[in-house]
Amino acid sequence: MIQAESRISRFIPKYRDCGRAGLAALLGAACLALTPGARAANPDGALTPEQTANLYMKALVNADMVSARAINERLRDAYAGKDALDTGALAALDARMARMMGERMLAAVPASERAGLKGPVQDMAERFVAASRRSRCQALSSQIREQATNPRVVATVRYTCMVPDLRAALHAAGVNGDTKPSDGRQYADMVRRSAQAFDAAPVSHRVEGSLELFGDPSRRYWASAEPDAPVKTVLGAMSAELKQGY
Repeated sequence: MIQAESRISRFIPKYRDCGRAGLAALLGAACLALTPGARAANPDGALTPEQTANLYMKALVNADMVSARAINERLRDAYAGKDALDTGALAALDARMARMMGERMLAAVPASERAGLKGPVQDMAERFVAASRRSRCQALSSQIREQATNPRVVATVRYTCMVPDLRAALHAAGVNGDTKPSDGRQYADMVRRSAQAFDAAPVSHRVEGSLELFGDPSRRYWASAEPDAPVKTVLGAMSAELKQGY
């Protein structure tokens, strides 16, 4: 097995590490205060919890700006005219994640090897993030419940995601996970072949999760206080695939 200090999955950044440019910054508020006094949207055009979850997942898992703008438009009244998602932060998130992952990997490499590995390591980090964006998530069903002490209703949406099968791709590429940073060129070759495997990984590994949405009493709005839950599901599955692949 690959040594602990060189295991690539160790360097996948957690969203809580992304600072103000992370997913927390994509939210206009920690939790929506949807009240009966908010100006009502057209009830005939209201989205179901499943439809709302699909928009969130396309926006955050796939960085789909059309879906992000649709969320903002749908929730503008609930957010007092402001955007629910910061599309600028979302657009810049891939580069930030890849940079953090690359920096963490290089920090574990002997100083004498860093210059030669910087390019391959950063390229691999960027391809990992790009691979995560190829994931496909779909809402399956929802359960709606009312709260005794709160006018908001809560919908728990079950979803499934198909994520890149990194384990299969790494095995198919014959990547040697026992290679250490101190091995120099061999390690650089392992990093390059890993990056190529990320590109070739089939989107065939199925995982499931749930997303909680809050709605106003009339159920005209649905919004999430933690829309990054599916992203965590995807990255968690890919990290586990890496550990098995190496």
